[in-house]
Amino acid sequence: MDGVDTYKFTPFRGVTKEDGTFAIEYVPCGDTLVPHVHHADYPDTAFSDAAIDTQRGDAHVDLVILPGLAVAGIVRFASGGMVSNAPVWAARVTRTEPDEWNRELTDSYQALGRTRTETNERGEFLVRRIGRGERFILKSGVRGYPSAFVGPYDPQHPAPSSVEIVISESGGRIAGRLGFPDGTQATNVTAHRDVWRKDGPNLFSRATEPMVLDIEEDGTYVSGLLNPVTHDIGFTLGKADPVMRTVAIHDGGTELVDVIFTAPRAVTGVVLDATTSLPVAGVTISGRRADILRDRTGEDGVFMFAPQQWITLTFRHPD
Repeated sequence: MDGVDTYKFTPFRGVTKEDGTFAIEYVPCGDTLVPHVHHADYPDTAFSDAAIDTQRGDAHVDLVILPGLAVAGIVRFASGGMVSNAPVWAARVTRTEPDEWNRELTDSYQALGRTRTETNERGEFLVRRIGRGERFILKSGVRGYPSAFVGPYDPQHPAPSSVEIVISESGGRIAGRLGFPDGTQATNVTAHRDVWRKDGPNLFSRATEPMVLDIEEDGTYVSGLLNPVTHDIGFTLGKADPVMRTVAIHDGGTELVDVIFTAPRAVTGVVLDATTSLPVAGVTISGRRADILRDRTGEDGVFMFAPQQWITLTFRHPD
């Protein structure tokens, strides 16, 4: 078998000056180095054509770094109206080969935050800093509508100079009431969709995507448009665990989904001195899980919480 070269990063680095020159100093003699350059505005790392043997003394090398790809386009609704102030970004596409769990090619997506931009008042955008070796899609989303994308594109099938992302105005919604068993309404509610994605052979992960809910003061709500498929939707009140619902969405329809939350239960108690059995004032009680709740006892030693989930209480006194 032929030998294989392996590389590891070293702490030896330099910074380019205004004229692009650089110097890497104090490199131990005997190391073989492959200089490379990286810049935040240039997503592709450039390596030198040949390794440098430091036993031969100082060396000179020129590095050429290429700018990332840039793709222009527009975002519009299916009905024809342009979409202004809409976020647009590129997402890296990772392809998973077929295996015993999945007999088809599977693509997963990872947003490239460095590429994020927004459309102008005419719906136009220019996405920059896309890696030249990356397989990617262009994605956009508008509040209340299903997100849309175009692609994928790769070095063998490069993106055209101009693309069009079309936001669908079809789909369905969910609507209903958010409240408690006693009939009072719940308004501090958020919602999300659970999405399963394949990260590799036999490896899956669950991701969540936030949903749009327009909630009225009486606790009634209606969602934004959802794609006409079956969704696992979680409704979360404050910091409590979500209430999950599985809902089949139909194009042009509105599915009725009422969500009744368990009413918060008060946790009360009295802190007493173990020796005298008298109330102890000034004790700080804290409860921690997804959030933090605090209370402090008064002269009567009484404390009270109204948690929306299981918590563990901790008692502390300054003395």
